Amino acid sequence: MVEADCFYTQNHIADGEPFNYEMINYTGIAGGTGPTGSIKSKNKCVSIPRSKKAQNLHRIGFAIKLIFLLTLLSILSIGFIQFPSYYHVSLFSLLIILFGGAIVHLIYFFTGVKSKLFHSHKYPKIIKLEDLGYSRGGNAMISSTPLGMIVYISRWLL
Repeated sequence: MVEADCFYTQNHIADGEPFNYEMINYTGIAGGTGPTGSIKSKNKCVSIPRSKKAQNLHRIGFAIKLIFLLTLLSILSIGFIQFPSYYHVSLFSLLIILFGGAIVHLIYFFTGVKSKLFHSHKYPKIIKLEDLGYSRGGNAMISSTPLGMIVYISRWLL
């Protein structure tokens, strides 16, 4: 068995759990248009090789961002801070989320680990599938509805 190199760290063997990148290619509509039709698509799952170091740091990064999100929700629900307007709530929320993300990316920078969000789409197999018409997503129902936008935004937050 040939050992693969980790895509997210230099000079590391991919001895961790690979990161699965779901892709979808819409091929049309079957059975009519509107609510009577169904979306036809092809799905692919690309496994990106990852070292244990990258896997552990990605999990730690997720946990840090989740802690910041839960802290933000706690602050807002308890009313710990009184805001004069929704604009201030939105600005405060954005700053807290960005601060959590910045901490995670500083950790990635100093440990030499690439972010899944900003680097996974550069994996050669993914580039080839994008050239064939595939895009990020795993389910036609989710990816083509407003729920798809929520899933897309959650990737940025978490």
